[in-house]
Amino acid sequence: MRVLFVDDETDVLEGLENRLHRLKDQWHPAFANAAQKALSILATQNFDAVVTDMRMPQMDGAELLNAVRREYPKTVRIILSGETGQKGLIRAISVAHRVLSKPFDINRLHQIIEDTMRVQNEFDNDPVLSAADSKHPLPSAPKLLALMQAELRMQEPNFNRLAEALERDPAMTARLLQVVNSAMFGFDRPATNVREAIRRLGLDMICGLIAAHELYRETANCDPALRAQLEALHQLSTRTAEFAATLTENPLRRPLVFTAAILQSIGALALLSNSALSGLPLDTDLNRISSKLMDLWGLPAELISTVSTASHPSDDGIPHPTPAGTLHLARLFALRSQAPNRRPLVEEPALDRPYLELSGLTIASVEAWERQLTGQSSPTANGATA
Repeated sequence: MRVLFVDDETDVLEGLENRLHRLKDQWHPAFANAAQKALSILATQNFDAVVTDMRMPQMDGAELLNAVRREYPKTVRIILSGETGQKGLIRAISVAHRVLSKPFDINRLHQIIEDTMRVQNEFDNDPVLSAADSKHPLPSAPKLLALMQAELRMQEPNFNRLAEALERDPAMTARLLQVVNSAMFGFDRPATNVREAIRRLGLDMICGLIAAHELYRETANCDPALRAQLEALHQLSTRTAEFAATLTENPLRRPLVFTAAILQSIGALALLSNSALSGLPLDTDLNRISSKLMDLWGLPAELISTVSTASHPSDDGIPHPTPAGTLHLARLFALRSQAPNRRPLVEEPALDRPYLELSGLTIASVEAWERQLTGQSSPTANGATA
């Protein structure tokens, strides 16, 4: 594992070198005491990862990793720092795959770099995944972005109004969960929904994240066709999340299932925001793309597994209803409830019949749920998709 460590404090680099010497069979480290020197080294050698301090003179860690992202996109980017402050953390999280705090555990760092490299290599070797791995932040839905910005202009932003907008926006949900679950904060258990993230981070941090220009792409003046697709995707995400929450009997599990349903759309969002694509490849497993992006950003494993198996929840082999199965049905119902003359933005999945058998459900019960949620008769009654 070839890793370039960057820190302006010589004592820190010497300490790292001593600690890594006993792991020389696993690590091939290099060291730079300034960001400019690091860029010079990168110009002549290949590295799997760059691990940099945040606070450095002339060019700080965020500026360095922004250059690395632009020039060496396949390189894993990690901020390793002490106190960075709110603005520093916001800038760091916008360019780094992971943000870790000092002091740190070498073995933990090794595992994080390996995990991130594994996912990054999957993106590099898959054309569709590579298209989704945008070098820019995901765009927010224009209407939701306007609501968030309007709330920020209030003298005292309202928690519930802000949370309601945030938890329905795939881009900001992903970003908030990336921030709150970073090792910088060191919470005992992962946060798996937006409201929990807001309570942990505090309203000031949330307002700072929303206000930071680099955390979302301005969509108010974007191409009208893209704007319409973003709004359509937002409506589909919200409808899916609401259906999934309604289908979840355990109220304690509803926030997780709702959040997974929102995050299910980030793969489509990433592809839509890529200007090289004229539309979504409908034959692509968008759940796979979404879950890989979540893995790359270090989101909680339970959310990742729920989204990754939502296309075929029977693959888990679990003999009772699961969050992934609930999400599978909710997305199917949400897609079928759209206006019949609307061009499909996302392909309708085939009903996973083996999942119904595993979970003790019947076609009749699924049709009853669909009628209850959508007020429409199910196509399965006429022998269609299912």
